[in-house]
Amino acid sequence: VDGALWLGTAKGEVLGVHFLDADSLAPWIVRYGVDDGLPGGPVWAYEANGDVRFASWSGVYEFVSSGAAGSGRFVLDSRFSQAATAKEDTLLAAQPDPAGNWWHGYKDRIDIATRQPGDSYARSSPAVLQCRRNDLEPLYAEANGVAWLADGDALLRYDSNRSGAY
Repeated sequence: VDGALWLGTAKGEVLGVHFLDADSLAPWIVRYGVDDGLPGGPVWAYEANGDVRFASWSGVYEFVSSGAAGSGRFVLDSRFSQAATAKEDTLLAAQPDPAGNWWHGYKDRIDIATRQPGDSYARSSPAVLQCRRNDLEPLYAEANGVAWLADGDALLRYDSNRSGAY
């Protein structure tokens, strides 16, 4: 995406592997961290429909380029920043689906951010996905509305087309 390969790390950094052009075999690597707007702690890079987002325990971030290749800052994505409702409510995982929606995993629930016209998102927390489990995380969301979720004890199949269906 954007001619770069983005890699999140457990050390709270993002590595941007940038290429001069499509034929370039000599990329340069930029290491981004707290000084570049990241909050610290693990960061996961995700791509969906041409957008790259960076999930952390503090929320979902986007990289805003300042024009020159590789330069810019990470800022909270305002479309997702309202997700955390309490201090201990940390984002544990984020997973895009083929429709451009985002599945956010928290300690006690899964939120679904459904893509709306105008590049906005509507957030929902289906009751069946609100449960105290061991860090329930979205693993994979299929185009047909089925999502695969997991914790340390179980692999769960959720079908959004059926009310309350695991």
